[in-house]
Amino acid sequence: MKKRMILIFTLALAGIFGSILLFGIILPGGASDGNYSKKLIIESGTERHEFMVEVADTIVSRTRGLSGRAGLKENEGMLFVFGSPDMHGFWMKDMKFPIDIVWIRGEKIVGFAENTMPEPGKSLLNLRVYYSPEPADRVLEIKAGLVEKFGLKIGDTVRVI
Repeated sequence: MKKRMILIFTLALAGIFGSILLFGIILPGGASDGNYSKKLIIESGTERHEFMVEVADTIVSRTRGLSGRAGLKENEGMLFVFGSPDMHGFWMKDMKFPIDIVWIRGEKIVGFAENTMPEPGKSLLNLRVYYSPEPADRVLEIKAGLVEKFGLKIGDTVRVI
């Protein structure tokens, strides 16, 4: 009888922990998988560049990223949001098109990885991982070549509205 009570208690505890994990980390607020759209503005010198970005702010949405998609338009992107600045790594897992990666801390660009290419057929362990040159709390993925085309530079201002 005592062993049965311990088993029931353990299963109940596992169920509670699983629910907390699912709804507290993966689905904050019990809403969606964390993806929604915002407008992102980069001010570079006297120029202003606007993007409609899909926000990835959960473990699930950040891990999936742009994997499996056909491409991005020039005014589209994905913004990865993290809780604190760190050296976040990015890969090209299941990507079908090249991108520019823009690392952001606060409201300033702190680094780039330009024209990162898909690596079809590579195993997860063999994929190249791109890291920011310094800690970042947000990362923007945009169509390859836009960093150069728009003349974006470290220190440019980024606002999300």
